[in-house]
Amino acid sequence: MIAIDKVRKMAASYSSEKLHIGVLGSHSALALGMAAKAFGARTLLVAEKGRDALYTREHRHLYDHVITVEKFKDILKP
Repeated sequence: MIAIDKVRKMAASYSSEKLHIGVLGSHSALALGMAAKAFGARTLLVAEKGRDALYTREHRHLYDHVITVEKFKDILKP
């Protein structure tokens, strides 16, 4: 486990303008998107093709960037 002081130090070194919270388009994506926006964070959603419409049409305001992939396993491809 990483000590909380080490995590705080690491987090302080990030540029808040470049930092995004990444979310996979799944059952928890809406809750995470809402929480991230409530804290003023930028968000990035990765959704499977065909399921992306739920997030881009109905809840687009929650995600600053959306990446669509054929299948989640495609994230691992170079």
